[in-house]
Amino acid sequence: MNYTVRPGDTLHGIAARFHTTVQDIMRLNGITDPNMIHVGQILRIPAAPGMFPGPGAAGMPGMPGMPGFHGGTLNQRVARLEQGYAYFSPIITDLIRRVDRLERRVRRLQGR
Repeated sequence: MNYTVRPGDTLHGIAARFHTTVQDIMRLNGITDPNMIHVGQILRIPAAPGMFPGPGAAGMPGMPGMPGFHGGTLNQRVARLEQGYAYFSPIITDLIRRVDRLERRVRRLQGR
């Protein structure tokens, strides 16, 4: 999965949020200095076992309507929501970009 670095993020905090290690994130992204990440940088995050469904699975664990969404402490519930945001944010951004491109094409065709 991908994660976009936000202000105040550190590799240690990101690793803790996604239940992985700083070393795994560094290795997956070719990072040599854990202090050299920047806002807006897109990092690949190794998925923790069972965090996301495999191909053909219905839904995403820990999201509304799925088993386990309402359980746990407040911190655990917030962490699950953050994981869902990090998982879907790049997908939504890509879809918005595609819709914008299609709308520009339609406007060009209507103008001819």
